[in-house]
Amino acid sequence: MQGQDKPQRPAFNWTLVFWIFILYLLFGPWISRQFISKAAILAARKHKDTIDEKDIDEAVDKILMGLERDNIAITPEERKLLAYHEGGTPSSPRYCRTPTPFTR
Repeated sequence: MQGQDKPQRPAFNWTLVFWIFILYLLFGPWISRQFISKAAILAARKHKDTIDEKDIDEAVDKILMGLERDNIAITPEERKLLAYHEGGTPSSPRYCRTPTPFTR
């Protein structure tokens, strides 16, 4: 078939446009550009041709929360409070009318 080996134009991703719009509304033009730039860097490191929602989500996490740190000392009291908080997270959709899936 003619044109079979040609790369196809990807479908327009409305979800990605929605993500960018929400970032723009919440954080303004400057910081949303930072999110998109960081997402592009993350996608390039993974040798991807396009940016997807996972790249933007990871970029937002890295910019807003900083890099992952493994050497943080947590006191036993903080560990107990954290366990209560994390234990309630998966059970909360049970009591919601329209639960949304968790991304993390």
